[in-house]
Amino acid sequence: DVYVTMGRHETTLRWLAERQQQGAVVVNGPEGIRMCCHRKALNQRLREAGICLPPASGADGYWLKRADGVAEGPEDVVFAADLSALGEQQARMRKRGIMEWEVSAHIKGDLIKFYGVRQSGFFFTCYPGDDGQWKFDDERRNGLPRHYAFDRNVMHRMAEQAAAVTGIDVYGGDCIVSQSGQCFLIDFNDWPSFSRCRQEAAQAIVRRLNDYI
Repeated sequence: DVYVTMGRHETTLRWLAERQQQGAVVVNGPEGIRMCCHRKALNQRLREAGICLPPASGADGYWLKRADGVAEGPEDVVFAADLSALGEQQARMRKRGIMEWEVSAHIKGDLIKFYGVRQSGFFFTCYPGDDGQWKFDDERRNGLPRHYAFDRNVMHRMAEQAAAVTGIDVYGGDCIVSQSGQCFLIDFNDWPSFSRCRQEAAQAIVRRLNDYI
């Protein structure tokens, strides 16, 4: 049996884990989905793998991100200009009952979205600042893209490494490319929308499934 899932509810994940234990193929696997839904555990795994994430502090502000689940609204990922503002945003999260979060420094540079399917050869990148397709408008913080030169193969290897250490086959995420061309991974998630590349992604997903069956 082969299960292709976008499910994230814990009941669904437990059911899929049972099928997996019985020998079924599950894409994406439930443990990988759980990790992508818990930012603190995800970032810890990525750091342990040596993947370049933003530092915890810097001179250009901070990002405070809910760590106990996926971001469901703009209040789950917020920018703070300094430590005082960061403390205020943390207090707001506490009032909402959120006690786990991740703090990272804001990195100036180009925001690049990527979409991929592990070990399929498919890897699509784009600048949301070029086409204006924003999620919560947080992407505007970096302004219009300057298209700094960078090694796309390095970004692809970083994304594939993140997919490997999390056990996610169908993935997406975001990177910041600094003026020097360094890539910082700022988000990694299971099964993105593929809104910009659905046909190519669909073919790659089929290729990946064929690897299993």
